[in-house]
Amino acid sequence: MLLVNIACSQKVYVVSDGVVRITPTVFVHAGGEVEVIAGVDLTTTSDVTESGSFIVSDSTTGNITCKR
Repeated sequence: MLLVNIACSQKVYVVSDGVVRITPTVFVHAGGEVEVIAGVDLTTTSDVTESGSFIVSDSTTGNITCKR
């Protein structure tokens, strides 16, 4: 599980059975491609006052979930 407030990366690869939670007030920027393998849980969430951010500047493959 990724536990940071700000993360920047050129490329993001999430391996099989991986879990990434981007919680409210967390910002993640991927300057390159993002690949989410089948079976991976990558979720961005928000609450009443804050939201998580996942910005991708290149291509993405796989599923990314946004929960409001």
